[in-house]
Amino acid sequence: MRSRPWLIGGFVLFLLVAELVREDFVLSAKPEARPLVREMVFDFGDTVTVQGRWTRTDGGGELVPHATRIECSRSRAECIEAGYQINGLTISSIGLDRRPAVFEEGSVTMRNETPACVIYTTRIDLQAQQAYQVRMRKEELDTLGEEVCADMAVEDRIEMQLAGYDHPSFDKDPLEGHFVPLVRFLSWAL
Repeated sequence: MRSRPWLIGGFVLFLLVAELVREDFVLSAKPEARPLVREMVFDFGDTVTVQGRWTRTDGGGELVPHATRIECSRSRAECIEAGYQINGLTISSIGLDRRPAVFEEGSVTMRNETPACVIYTTRIDLQAQQAYQVRMRKEELDTLGEEVCADMAVEDRIEMQLAGYDHPSFDKDPLEGHFVPLVRFLSWAL
């Protein structure tokens, strides 16, 4: 029986190509849309406007990707918030809410108690040119809230800050959570 080194080499090459195809399939199987929104805090005349994505500042888990814009009017003492969420490749319809706002020297504060399980308190700091939000679990729930919130894993408190698409917390390694050794090696080597 004669040795056929080309057969062994061809088989190894076939295995490498098959593995690269598998890794490509794994990486492309779960694409994720990301909102492209720039962070902005703008205060001019009667209007205060902020926009961006909420990112956690308390070290907790990742938030659902979304974009938000809040426009506040001093003369009407209210804010209008518009936003949408992204789940995989699905984009929600735009939510639009109007809330009373408290204007103080250098800041704007508003509360949203509409959700069944939580209360959102948003503060726009005009000196720091930054917006912050705290989501607190409601201590007392109405009948509907008890039914809706019973099965939800709602954290007691989440602290957030408005950021733009270029914030370091949004840099996500596309290889994270996947077993793709050849792609990792190639990305390291190149």
